[in-house]
Amino acid sequence: MTLKELLDTRKDFDCELFGDFEATATFVWENMELTEEGYKEFQPIMDCQIEYLSNGNIQVLVGEDSDERLSTMVDDFVLASAGYCSCANYDKWFRELNCLMSR
Repeated sequence: MTLKELLDTRKDFDCELFGDFEATATFVWENMELTEEGYKEFQPIMDCQIEYLSNGNIQVLVGEDSDERLSTMVDDFVLASAGYCSCANYDKWFRELNCLMSR
């Protein structure tokens, strides 16, 4: 399964980040999708295969990545989807679906 195929399932999942810092993150995707601009921005990692780890988390397999560009992009994608990017980039890259405000 590729990252794009996983995103198309619209399920939340846990993942491990290994870039500038190591962390486990819950990737909340149930009510989100990439915009056309977001797909263009993150397209290099969309066809990467994923692997389920023994602890249930997923790992995106970026293959040969000597300059760590793709690994960094995976971390940036997960962090940006959680809102750790500028508002302008978030609005450009992601679309929230079925957002209902409760009172």
